Amino acid sequence: MLRAYCHVSISPVRSEPKDPAEIVTQLLFGEIVTVETIEEPWAKITTLTDDYSGYIDVKHIRNLTEKESDHWEKSSSLLTDRERIIATSSGKQYICRGSYVPHHLGNFRIGNDDFHF
Repeated sequence: MLRAYCHVSISPVRSEPKDPAEIVTQLLFGEIVTVETIEEPWAKITTLTDDYSGYIDVKHIRNLTEKESDHWEKSSSLLTDRERIIATSSGKQYICRGSYVPHHLGNFRIGNDDFHF
């Protein structure tokens, strides 16, 4: 199965593949998911941390290889600050408490994407 991570601050996970559907949980930046199917604009995912399944906008996730996913799982921890700003290739982004971040604050990489605190 395909793995991916949430590259936006917060992303709603819905019970059905449509915008008005109930939000069953949300993903935070850096969270890894298993991608079951993709029918754009939706991806059916299952979270690794608490085994929730649902649908997410496919633009909110980026694919990872198994090796990249394993590396990120081992090298990340939960952000304990209320919020932080990270620099991304598309500009600055606020991330909140509970987001997945590296053990060290500074430059970091998830898959092919570079970030900086």
